[in-house]
Formats: sequence, structure tokens, C-alpha cells
Amino acid sequence: MHHCIVFTAISLLLTPAIRANDAPNEDGYWLCHTINGDPKDHGPDGVTVRDFNADGRPDLLVPFEQGGYSRIYWHPGNESVRDESKWTYIQFPHGGEDAGAGDLDDDGHVDIVLNGGIIYFNPGPEMAASASEWQLMILFKTEARVPIVLDVNNDQKNDLLVAGSVLYHCSAADRRTATNWQRVTLGKTTWAMNAIPHDMDRDGDVDIVVADRNGAGTVWFEHPDDNPLREWDRHIVDDCTQLSFMKVADVDGDGRHDLVITTKRKSGATTQPFVELLRRTNDHGHPTFDHLRIRPPSGDFPKGVNVADYDQDGKNEIFVLPKGSGEWLTEYADEPKDTQDWNDHSRPLEINGWQSRKKMDDVVHIDMDNDGDWDIATTEENSGWGVIWFENPCVGRSNPAKKPQHAGQSGDDVMTAIFDGKTLNGWHAVPKNCASDWGVRNGSIVGRGSADRLAYLAWHDQHLTDFELHLRYRLIGDGNSGVEIRCRPDQSGKRPFEGYHADFGHVGIGPHILGAWDFHFAERTEYPCSRGTRLTVGPDGSFASDKINQPLTLADVRKNGWNDVHIVARGTQFRFYINGKLASEFTDNAKDGRLDDGAIALQIHDRGMTVEFKDVRMKRLTSR
Repeated sequence: MHHCIVFTAISLLLTPAIRANDAPNEDGYWLCHTINGDPKDHGPDGVTVRDFNADGRPDLLVPFEQGGYSRIYWHPGNESVRDESKWTYIQFPHGGEDAGAGDLDDDGHVDIVLNGGIIYFNPGPEMAASASEWQLMILFKTEARVPIVLDVNNDQKNDLLVAGSVLYHCSAADRRTATNWQRVTLGKTTWAMNAIPHDMDRDGDVDIVVADRNGAGTVWFEHPDDNPLREWDRHIVDDCTQLSFMKVADVDGDGRHDLVITTKRKSGATTQPFVELLRRTNDHGHPTFDHLRIRPPSGDFPKGVNVADYDQDGKNEIFVLPKGSGEWLTEYADEPKDTQDWNDHSRPLEINGWQSRKKMDDVVHIDMDNDGDWDIATTEENSGWGVIWFENPCVGRSNPAKKPQHAGQSGDDVMTAIFDGKTLNGWHAVPKNCASDWGVRNGSIVGRGSADRLAYLAWHDQHLTDFELHLRYRLIGDGNSGVEIRCRPDQSGKRPFEGYHADFGHVGIGPHILGAWDFHFAERTEYPCSRGTRLTVGPDGSFASDKINQPLTLADVRKNGWNDVHIVARGTQFRFYINGKLASEFTDNAKDGRLDDGAIALQIHDRGMTVEFKDVRMKRLTSR
């Protein structure tokens, strides 16, 4: 394991009477910080991360189950995140167990959903800080868990999924009137702990994966191709019904999305807790899994869980929150298929105050302090801790630059800076021996080709799905560069990455490079998608193309000057703009070889060339 995570116990036995933020800021240890304590046990129940006031910072939506209200906590900025007194909030008179968020009325603002059927429409950035300006619409008042905002039928309008199996769909222009919303039952669940949109059979549409406690266990509902507004087929992945939270992630970096679930299983007269890793073993069609069970090294039974490369050593780890005390983390050393390897590398994270926490919730990723590593936001419901976050010590304890924050891991619909203008925090060179080719000068990333090889600078998130990327680039003289999209290591050794490549080079290099899409794959066809082309790849790998009306031309590109790049990757569709003009686009419907997620990476193509990048910003898009 990377040395930036240390598992030695901290001798800090704090109670809520002593704020977590008062703990020594000792490098090498995860720290718990309080956002808002809960001395009256009003029961904060989970965190939803979004930028609700469009200031570029991640805000937190928290429902209070016993208190009967919900709050949006406004992020106070980098320098104040550790000071509980700097966090302010607005409050709504509806609580419940779960909350969700997304744009339900197509006005571009993030609305909130409380207790499943109570919607507050966002009035926009100028009035978001006043709860009275948020317009209320009640679809229903009975409790419905895990509200999810997503586009189910690909009409470019969001629907509302509740309880993992009931859909509310609106085709009317007036989406703020409850009677315009149609209720559709997709299937049956008993007590949904998670409902996760994910293309399980990789046929190009969104399925729903549900952790159904006290019901059928772990199931997925298959999106019907003909009419999604009807009942969906339900498939059981695992029938253990004593489960808590679940995540879908490529745990071991093999390009397949696995399931990670916290469970309790009966063994004779006793009940054994596990974190269960269901490693996917096939690429397409109905998923098949290898089943691994990881035992807790500390604490009571596991509850919250998430997956990321927390220590930035190139491999993912699994972070686990027990119901009460004893956070822990597990990883594999050599063989991800070996249960014993995982169990041998499970370690406790005795984060300050862990002994007094009684009822934790799920693990939510957020780079709270904008230092380039994943912190964790969560809630504690029964012992006064309230709304808290755990600070990852991997990169550092502070980021004095007042840069926009990263607002959540996926589906946040917020444009945020992923280059701080001063350092390469959050980025790494590929291959490692090209690290000296990359640097920062005058607020720009500078790449200089020092050898006859492809050199890349990759952003740390290896599992981006749908997003928009904005950046500016400048080529000094001749050269060839670009941005790798949804890329992953090329196991064939042909090149460092395989993936989709938005290509740009010096003016005059030719339409097959400047403004083109390349398919960088070891085994797939190199489909032609040059500047001015719209390409469609069919399910069987066949392809067709036509011309774009009024595409990017050479006259639109600034030779030796700064050029604006805008890339949109949504589902199977990819668009590439330079200086506001569409350069090329493609749709990849292939069943074999298509990439649904991966990293982004900037490229140096040639020895002796120089390329500069600045204003690098990204917006993760809500699944549709």
C-alpha cells in the first residue's frame, strides 16, 4: 500500500461534546470533521452532493428522519471547510429517510426530492439561498426510498425513479404540476437500500441495479428496448437479503463493472458480516460473477461502502463504514480473484472519535478540500455527530488557492476545475518515465516531447462515464496532440492507452488529425472519423458516415494561438468542438469492444514538440 495512508490507531477518543475539527491536524491520518452536530438526535440520514447554487462548490443535501426536515449545507470554500461555524444552511419542512437531486423541470438548475415524492424546484443561483423561493410540488406523501433523477426513455427529459422500481414520467411541457406526472411500475422491491442506473448487459441503454433488503436481495431490472414505460424483467444476482449498501465499480481495473455489497449471512446459529465483492467475469449480455467474501478486520457489521483509488497508487481500494464504530479499508496485493489476498490486506482506519459513533450511513465521495484526493461525506444518526466528513491525507491537508471544488464523483452536473493552475495535483504521467515531459508554467500545463514515444498526463479518476470537458490548448510550432477519452491501459503494449482520441495538431497537419476522432484500440477496427465527419458504428461493428453541415474549418483554428476545445461524452455518443464549431462526432453502438467508462489523458505525440493546456474544466453528467 502507498505510504500516504497509515493505519496505526489514533489515541483520540472524542465525543460529540468535543468537535471533531478540534483533533490535531496530524499528517498521515484520516480525520473526522464536523459540518453540523446533532445533539438532539434528529437523525441526519445520508448525504447527496450537488452544486445547488452554481458557485462551483459542492453543497450537501441532508434529510433528517426524526427531525422531519431537510437541509442544504452551503460549501464555505477551501479555507473554511474544517470550521463547523463557517457552514450555513437552508431548511425545508420535509424530512424522511432519503433524498435525491436533479433537474426535473428542464431549467438547468438542480432540484431536490425529499422522501421520494416531495419536490422543491430550484429558483436559480440568485435566489437559491432562500428556502421560501423554492417551489414545492407533492407527487405523493408516503415514504419511498432512494429517489433517482434520470432519463429512462431517452427523450432528453429527466424522470424520477423511486424505491428502485417505480417511475414517475412527465411528457407535458409543464413539469411543475403534479397531475402531469404518470406513475409506472417497473417491478417489485421491498426495501431498496441503493438503486443505481447502470448498463448491466451493455446493450446501450440504462438498467437499474437494486440492493433490496428483506426482499429479493441484489437484483437488476432490464431496460426493455421497445417501451421502457412498462414492467421490466427482474434478474436476481444474489439472494442474500440481509444487506445494506452497494456500489457498482470496476474494482480491479479489468474494464468490467463489479458489485460491492455489505451483508450479513447466517452461519449455523450465528450471523457473519461480510463485504461481498461480485467480480464480473463476462463483457456482454447478462452478467456473470465470481463471488468473494471479505471479513471485517474491525468494528461491527459493515454498512456503507465505496470504491476508489484513495491512496493514488494506481489500484482501487474498498472503504467500509460499519454501522457503528471501526472504519476500515481493504485492497488486494497481487490477485483480485483471491479472497485471501483481500482478507490479508484489510486494515482498520481508527479515525478520531470512532468509538462513540453508533449509526453511520453510506460512503459518499467528495473532494471536500479540493486537494486532488477523495474525501468522504456521511452522516451519523444516533450519537450526536450529525453531518461529518473524513479527510483523506493522501495529497495534503490544505489547498490555499481559491479554486472551484470538485462536486461529487458522478452525475453532479457541475463544471469544475480539474487543474489548479499551479501544480499537477490529481494528475500522473503515463508511462512513468515521461514525468519530466510535463510541468506547469504561467498557469498552464506544458508538455515537451523528449523522446520518440507517446507521453500522456492522466487525470486520477479512472472511471469517468458521461461528462463534458472544456480546455484551451496552444501548439508552439508544429506538433500533434489530443485528449484520450474513456481510456484504459492497453494490455497489448501497442501504446500506453486504448480508448477514443480527440485529435488536434498544428494547422495544416490534415483533416485525419486536426479535429478528428481516432479509435486507439489493440484489436478493434480503426474507424475513420476525420474532421467534418459524423460516424455511426453498428452493434455488429459495421459503420457508416456522412458529412456534418458547416463543420470546423482550418480558418476557424488559431495557428500558434489558444484554441477552445469542448468534448461531450454521453452514453454512446461523442462530440468534439474546437472554437465553438463541431469538428467531428461519432456514435459507438458496437456490442464488442465499446468502452463505457475510463480516464481522460492529455497527449504529447512527437519528440521536440511543445503543447500547452489551461482552463481545464470538467462536468460529470447525470446518467440518462
